[in-house]
Amino acid sequence: MHLLSTFLVVGGRVIVMKKNDDPFKYRNRLHDEKDFPKIKTIPKKLHKSWGIGKFVMPSPLEVNSLMKKVSK
Repeated sequence: MHLLSTFLVVGGRVIVMKKNDDPFKYRNRLHDEKDFPKIKTIPKKLHKSWGIGKFVMPSPLEVNSLMKKVSK
């Protein structure tokens, strides 16, 4: 069991942080571009379910904006 030391309130939700957690780690990862969008070839083991060709990996920020548009 980890020793809990910090509580962070984000958007009305209380998030319990572990002792050494960075409270902005999620936000930093969200805005980290890392050459997105990436275009990759579909691996052979996925040809049966995905087909043959290429796929696009969007940036985390694009995925987050689409997820916010989905109704609860």
